[in-house]
Amino acid sequence: MLILNLAIISAETPQSEDISGKVIVAFISIGGVMLGFLLNQYDQASKEKIKEFNEYIAALQSTANELSFYKLKLLQLSGELE
Repeated sequence: MLILNLAIISAETPQSEDISGKVIVAFISIGGVMLGFLLNQYDQASKEKIKEFNEYIAALQSTANELSFYKLKLLQLSGELE
């Protein structure tokens, strides 16, 4: 996109025309590309965090199930000792 804008500027710019407007357009285009890239990176990071949180929740649920199992087992064994 940047190369396209620079090509348009160089192709359409006569010597007498003020190029400041086209330079501004080029900078706005660069800013748009950078903003799009940053938003894409933010989106990817958010998806990765959500994936990590889901894995963490699954691990915690698994641990809770194991603790519940061992608690019941200990209660059963303590009942047999009495």
